[in-house]
Amino acid sequence: VAAGGVFAAGLYCNTGTLAPYAITYAPYVDPATGHVYNQDHVHFRVLFDFVDGQPRATWDQALLLRRILYPVIAYPAMKLFGFEAGGVGLNLLLNLAGFAGVVLWLRRRIGERGAVFAAWLLALYPGFAYWVGMPYQYAIIGPGSLGLTIALVEIDRTDSWRRTLGWSLGMGGLYLGYDFAPIFLPAAALVLLARRRWRDLALALPAQVLPLFGWMLALRFVFHQALENSNTAVYRSVLDGLGSVHGWGAWLAQRADLWDTGVAAFLGANFVFLPAAFLAALALNRWTARVRPDPAEWSVLAGGLLLFLVINLGTRGGGGWNMGGSWIARLYQPVFPAMVFFLARWWQHLPPLAAWPRRLVRAGVGALLAANALVLFGPLLGDPGGWSGEVFYRFYTHNSGARTNLYHQMLHALPRQTFGFGHPVPRPPP
Repeated sequence: VAAGGVFAAGLYCNTGTLAPYAITYAPYVDPATGHVYNQDHVHFRVLFDFVDGQPRATWDQALLLRRILYPVIAYPAMKLFGFEAGGVGLNLLLNLAGFAGVVLWLRRRIGERGAVFAAWLLALYPGFAYWVGMPYQYAIIGPGSLGLTIALVEIDRTDSWRRTLGWSLGMGGLYLGYDFAPIFLPAAALVLLARRRWRDLALALPAQVLPLFGWMLALRFVFHQALENSNTAVYRSVLDGLGSVHGWGAWLAQRADLWDTGVAAFLGANFVFLPAAFLAALALNRWTARVRPDPAEWSVLAGGLLLFLVINLGTRGGGGWNMGGSWIARLYQPVFPAMVFFLARWWQHLPPLAAWPRRLVRAGVGALLAANALVLFGPLLGDPGGWSGEVFYRFYTHNSGARTNLYHQMLHALPRQTFGFGHPVPRPPP
């Protein structure tokens, strides 16, 4: 309960003029409230118009129509309270529900001690709060990733093809919320291949693809939308890059930094400190808890690694954005539940330790929670020491190499106010 309170406070303290996804790059300031939104606000706003039944000219060829789950879920709140107020309020409730659900599930699956530890890891993890302050579909990444990883654990532990099919259809439904499939579809295949459950594999993968495939057909033939646009062209660009390698010497030279890029992406994708704690616990596992590898956890991590390799091993450039490198490490954020679940199991089974190892573990856990707290509450505190600005920069290089400059400018140009306490501004700040 205490962790839940901290979690709720952390979410709320990243709304209004403190929303990291907005203030780290070219924000749009709402003149009516003074709150800050991302520069792509219009691309998200138009999804509400689509669900609301507005004229075709309002939403025709919108870039993000493939991610329809969030606009549908948020529509009643947005219709009742307005796009911004309804969306942010729904985000707070959605993420709180995801937090409570996963903690209760962990208590049943792992044990109370591990569930409480996971609750505090999640309470101070900045990955929910980064998105929650804006009425955008990204707010579904945190709870959606948790739900998908739970589904993989349940699929791994059941022998029933009916349950496997049910969980797979649920995963397919979540694929309509965000581009989760490139990570979790291969992860599901790995889980079932490891168990040699061939029939379940033949059922699960089509079931996961079915909702998204059906929606793509509806977009194409019912709403007459192009399936490729400036946002989706990246998929074709990545696949084309894999098949257009010419000159192996140049190709190898371009990938000399692949290891460094991978490390930077792995750490940056989940705000540095959670991945660092995961690696530390993994290194100490042999001499401490000795928990066994879990197929679902490792499959999620493998899915993230596979996505990284597919993006970075092809030729760079071409149509769409160049997604290679670590500048958009946030692509790999959905692997974070695998690390949280492993750490929860590790803590649950941690045996009594001698004095100095016990102090070492306590100091490490305290440092992890304190470091994440400084990131989570960094916007409210004015980014002391540049701590949160640097971590946000590594998560998403949003400001063309300026690192924390724009972030600091926005924190000091606008009053620090959370959602619901906004004041009109006569004009955007300089």
